[in-house]
Amino acid sequence: TQVDPYPILDSIERPVLLFYALDDESIAFSTKIDMVRLVKNGNVGLVVTEVGGHCGFYTLSGSGGRRHWCIDAALEFLLMSSIRQD
Repeated sequence: TQVDPYPILDSIERPVLLFYALDDESIAFSTKIDMVRLVKNGNVGLVVTEVGGHCGFYTLSGSGGRRHWCIDAALEFLLMSSIRQD
């Protein structure tokens, strides 16, 4: 069965940021996805990256540890969303 996400996405009233990596082996990228329609709702944002795997949205920090850059992207998205709503 195929699920149509658009009715759900169209009704989202709170900011949501979706991350997707093109090399995700669990969820194959589909050219059938209408990216414009996906983010038509101003509360929905989308970040598509070349790499990241299924849950690997991190990079090495200057101290050699892992830093999840997606957290910074999400915080920026939420900040911009709150500014837009004010």
